[in-house]
Amino acid sequence: MDCIEGSCSTSGIINGFPEIRCIDNAQIEIEEAGTTIAKGQFTNSGVMMMDFGLGEGGIFALKKDTTISLNDLENNVCNGIVYQPQSINDKTLPVKISFIKNTENSIEGTGYLYTNVENDEINLTENISIVPDAITSGLITGRIIHGDTSETPFVAAFIVNNDKQILVLSSTTNESGNPPFMLVLTKK
Repeated sequence: MDCIEGSCSTSGIINGFPEIRCIDNAQIEIEEAGTTIAKGQFTNSGVMMMDFGLGEGGIFALKKDTTISLNDLENNVCNGIVYQPQSINDKTLPVKISFIKNTENSIEGTGYLYTNVENDEINLTENISIVPDAITSGLITGRIIHGDTSETPFVAAFIVNNDKQILVLSSTTNESGNPPFMLVLTKK
């Protein structure tokens, strides 16, 4: 769906939801059995978030950007939150992730949990690696490598607005035995 800046047009079905449609002023409406269950609207910068309530899920959407590449992540330090609904007592925790170009000339992020956000202190005993494999129209696919070397595939949306960046990652399976997760990051 294209619902940015007031223009609404559908470009296909979004699977997994009962019925989603664009309405006036770049708003999104989701219906189930004839009842509106959620409404949202994109900001001018191309971000939208909907929460369906505790345990009911939600949506975080970013405007599609066909001009960005994985190199836009290089040398970025991002702060954000990680949410793992089946672990850490269902808490959201602060994270710091730094992206570099590795020895294989590809982009890789290394992430740590904050122990003290105000003083920029991180837990160096546990970390993850974010390995983006491909980007198509702002949609990134890749792998999270956990400290124990197990991997979890992810899909991410990436938006760049001048020097401002937002990256939202979500696991696509938990076949590796790792809990599902969601990361929301902004460039520091």
